[in-house]
Amino acid sequence: MKTLLATLVAIAMLIFAFSCKKSDDKSFAYSGHWTGTYTGTDAGTWQADITDDGKFTGTAASNLAPTYPFAITGTVSDSGHIEATYSLSGITASFMGQITGNNASGTWAADSLSVGGTWSGVRK
Repeated sequence: MKTLLATLVAIAMLIFAFSCKKSDDKSFAYSGHWTGTYTGTDAGTWQADITDDGKFTGTAASNLAPTYPFAITGTVSDSGHIEATYSLSGITASFMGQITGNNASGTWAADSLSVGGTWSGVRK
C-alpha cells in the first residue's frame, strides 16, 4: 500500500511539474536604447527607448534648432514595425518604419506641411 501511495504521489508531482507554465524570461526582441538621424526637407538626430511591452518613447532634434527637442511616442509590433508620432508647435508628423536586428529605418512625414524624408538608426 505504501508503494502504491508513493507511486501515485510521484506521478502527481510529475504531472504538476510538467503542467505548470514556465515564466517567459525573454525580453522583447527590439527593446533597448536606439539612436539615429533623419533627413529630407529637415534633418536632425533622434533617440528613443523601446520597452519590453513595445512602447517607443524618445526625442528628436532638428539641426536647425538642436536645443528644442520634440517628443516622439508610439509602438513597436512583435514583427518590428514602428508606428510613432511627434508634435511640434501644433504640427503632427508620423514616424513609420521597420526594425531588422539591430538596425531600424523608415520614413517620416508631416502631411499638413508637405514635408518628409527618411530616417535610420541603430540599437546601442
